[in-house]
Amino acid sequence: MQSSPHLVVLVCLGLSNAACNRGEEPTGKPADAKQADTKQADAKQADAEVPDAAAMKEHFDQATAVRDAIIAGDLEAVAEPARWLAEQSSYASMPDPWKAHLQDMRNAGQLVLEGTDLAAKARATGQLAAACGTCHTALGQSPQWKDTSEDVAASGRSPHMLEHMQATEHLWQGLAGPSEQAWQAGVLALSDAPLTPESLVEGQSPSKEVVELATKVHELGKKGADTKETSARAELYGELLTTCADCHSALGVANVRPAG
Repeated sequence: MQSSPHLVVLVCLGLSNAACNRGEEPTGKPADAKQADTKQADAKQADAEVPDAAAMKEHFDQATAVRDAIIAGDLEAVAEPARWLAEQSSYASMPDPWKAHLQDMRNAGQLVLEGTDLAAKARATGQLAAACGTCHTALGQSPQWKDTSEDVAASGRSPHMLEHMQATEHLWQGLAGPSEQAWQAGVLALSDAPLTPESLVEGQSPSKEVVELATKVHELGKKGADTKETSARAELYGELLTTCADCHSALGVANVRPAG
């Protein structure tokens, strides 16, 4: 049965010009329903481009394990999480937009593994944190940070050491977030509350080496306040990790991070 020309003209009042020009029959589906279908399809596509939360948490946990092992000066403990990051078995299942950025994390993990000394591994750890932050920025993802203040307070450290531990955590979040607020909080804490050997180990006679290392931590905090480029911040953070580890070694301090 052929449509009446008059009927087609009337129907076209509710169609787009393009549909009218083609002489199409109405679909019978309201415009708002079509928009809803489009939004639903877009939402499904967006969900498909976001990795599983558990997989991303695993990346974060492994990166944090690398950092904590560096701070403790435990090079043996660095190897396993660094190798996991370098190999990243979940890489193949990640959405394509994430792969280029995750490759940067893999490269940083490999650099941690290949570092010939603690300083080289610490520099690579700074690059690892920066790679996390670059990925989060590019893909519009904001990590939810756990509040570590209670863990740190329960560790039984001296007040100065507690502030130092919180400062390194803030700087880590500043890079890996990235978060300008967290970075500035970290450098402010280091600048305002420099460590002294006596504040680290009660009754410890400060050696010249320890005094120099404690002073360097304070200087790095002041320098960090004016450091803006991500690569420079990563370098500074790596230097801070090395200084922390050297100081802990000189003082014979173990288990420098809170449990959990």
